[in-house]
Amino acid sequence: MIRLATSAALAALLLPSSAFAASQAGPAFAITRVEGHAVGDSHGAGRDGLGPDAERAAVTEMRANIARLGLQDTHAFSLSAKNAAALQWPMLVADGLPGDERSVTSNHVDHDGTFPAKLRDYSCGTRTYDTAAGYNHRGTDIGLWPFGWQTMAQESVAVTAAAGGRIVLRRDGRYDRNCSMDAPDDPNMVFVQHDDGTVGWYLHLKKDSLTAKQVGQRVEAGEYLGAVGSSGVSTGPHLHFELRADNSNSAAVIDPYQGQCNAVASRWAEQPEYLAPRLLAVATHDAAPVVDAGCGQPENPNYQRVFEPGDTVYVAAYYGDQVPNRASTIVMRDPAGAEVVRFNHAPTSADMQGAAYWQASYWYFQLDIPANATPGRYQIEVSYEGKSHTTSLLIGAPVYAASGLWFDPAQSGHGFTVEVIESGGAPQLSVAWFTYLDGEPRWLFGIAPIVGNGATLPMLISTGGQFPPAFDPAAVDFVPWGSLQFTFSAEDRAQITWNSTVEGFGTGSLQLQRAAKASDVNLDSFDSGLRACMSGSWYAPSQSGHGLQLLVTGEGAARQLLVAWYVYENGKQLWLSGAGAATADGATIALNRTGGAQFPPDFDPADVTIAPWGNVQFQLVDPQHLRLTWGDANVLDLQRSTQIVSAACL
Repeated sequence: MIRLATSAALAALLLPSSAFAASQAGPAFAITRVEGHAVGDSHGAGRDGLGPDAERAAVTEMRANIARLGLQDTHAFSLSAKNAAALQWPMLVADGLPGDERSVTSNHVDHDGTFPAKLRDYSCGTRTYDTAAGYNHRGTDIGLWPFGWQTMAQESVAVTAAAGGRIVLRRDGRYDRNCSMDAPDDPNMVFVQHDDGTVGWYLHLKKDSLTAKQVGQRVEAGEYLGAVGSSGVSTGPHLHFELRADNSNSAAVIDPYQGQCNAVASRWAEQPEYLAPRLLAVATHDAAPVVDAGCGQPENPNYQRVFEPGDTVYVAAYYGDQVPNRASTIVMRDPAGAEVVRFNHAPTSADMQGAAYWQASYWYFQLDIPANATPGRYQIEVSYEGKSHTTSLLIGAPVYAASGLWFDPAQSGHGFTVEVIESGGAPQLSVAWFTYLDGEPRWLFGIAPIVGNGATLPMLISTGGQFPPAFDPAAVDFVPWGSLQFTFSAEDRAQITWNSTVEGFGTGSLQLQRAAKASDVNLDSFDSGLRACMSGSWYAPSQSGHGLQLLVTGEGAARQLLVAWYVYENGKQLWLSGAGAATADGATIALNRTGGAQFPPDFDPADVTIAPWGNVQFQLVDPQHLRLTWGDANVLDLQRSTQIVSAACL
């Protein structure tokens, strides 16, 4: 059981900016409000393991699987004689996301067999629960925090095997957004019989997220089992991890933690602290984050990393097991690295409503950006209990919000993919121009630091490659093409000028407008399809020299994936493009090849020829990896090359 709805615990302080030490050498950044919330109830009543009937049915199914597979019965083993496996933590943040944990532990095994409200966890505390019906909690509850429902929708946290072994039960297809102790007692789950004979129960998984491996197949410690969900009897997205001594009908519960009230050797390779005050994440928002949107509804974090002078930034820090009178240090640095804000924040016991700790909490600091703030990249660092998290924001230039697909409306048929990224600690403009020369497709690529409202990019052109799988990076020759000047008058309007040293391209200018931009990362939901942050550039590390730019656009069920593949055919450049519906885990896109036109200013849309090329399939692996397939079993495993600032994975 886990409850992660905003509680009544609240501390709000209206503070003058003089309460904080800040550099006043430049424009004055003012902190005007500090507000904190506790989220959750670590001592709530309820049941989230399996009830007697559901447990009996699950164990019966598991034992039938064991008999069918010819696996060894482990109930006759002596516990003391076992070479007990050292358990790994059974949850893992997806690759490419900030932070190394997105969870809090809410409940442990209840060692007091009486009820109700007779609680004793392994440390002789009360971080557990029982019910009036006689259920004493039998596992470890690990809940998603912050933004549990959105994190679940995005499958940002995986459930992994705590130890190696064989899958002996696998159940999927059950509804996964429950918020009730009266929900059907039938969660999506995986049971793993570990090599030491114990059996790990992994409950409440997200529907259709389970590993492709089936009953009888082996998994190793740390291997993916599924995504965190809220199926079965559950009040919010979490994992109930339960360890049983063997695979019998009456297997004893093993509490993997060692403590005063469970004086046995710990089963964990590294046992977590009982009370572990820690900083989980730091982010910037354009409004106070919404941490509770209702049962089964993804929260709206109001994430934002691009601001204008005069805007208000909400800098939020997210904590687990926060205790009173422990200070966080918040530092903000300007584009030159100079401190513009530094202050300590240590909520008192009164601020925290007299609580000994807040299991899950957040504080936001309302920061007013001065009208004369220096444009550029600002860095924010929050330090707490010996650990720091950093984030950045961009202030003051239209170009910072300009990522997307661009074109000249008078010259539809060629255009630009524009990405505002961070590289080397500075904002950069990455541009690919898909165009033509003498009727054949050409593409140009460049990247440069953003200066003022634009960038001057040294562009490259290439030759020599073959279409994969015959592509050989050694055959590709990149040569300088010339310079491309981008100047943005607004986030959706720009002018370009160019000066090429390659024959046939010459000089010229165009007035551009944005045709499409990335979806809002705040609106990722269970029904919105591919998450917005998959926008960016992708390539296969073994085939550096060609690649793809993806743009997730639209909202809700209307989300689309726009694709441009910059590649080669018979030693010449080729670009393929297309768009299609984006599902939660990928997309199938019909690509077209084009030709027939000239380079501007001689470009005429009527000259463009379009021919179907074929379908490609994208399969989401994690925020850093995609699998691309096409034709007769052609496969490329893609890795992210760039992350758009305004659509970053968070």
